[in-house]
Amino acid sequence: MNNFEKNDYSKARMYYKKIFQVYPDAYKVNEARYFYTICYFREGDWNATIIEFKKTCENYPKSTWTAAAHYHIGLSYKELNDINQARKEFQYVIDNFPMDLNLVNLSKKQLEGLPDTGRNNKEAVGIIKMLFKKLFSNNQ
Repeated sequence: MNNFEKNDYSKARMYYKKIFQVYPDAYKVNEARYFYTICYFREGDWNATIIEFKKTCENYPKSTWTAAAHYHIGLSYKELNDINQARKEFQYVIDNFPMDLNLVNLSKKQLEGLPDTGRNNKEAVGIIKMLFKKLFSNNQ
């Protein structure tokens, strides 16, 4: 943790990795895996963050860190400009971890700030068709 707190993420990651490799069944090994991956997040390595947090979610689906892992996956997708995947991850946190009010509220804020990626295309197409119909029926 000293290396982590000093922002020496590559060194901290090395120690965290050693913990979960040498002691895979140890109590709170999922905590070491979580902080291992947060090091990638803090360094801005979005792809590694997504890959490693997906492993965390698969290996420790009931961990106290699972909701935070999904939230950080969402943030990483957002940074990669994959808005639809980011939206899915934030919604996943809201739907599956309702008791984690902090992460639910953070996820809701993130969803509010995401640009619209065409979720309402059917409505927009309908409005455009109606406008064209009115426009062309008035010109005849």
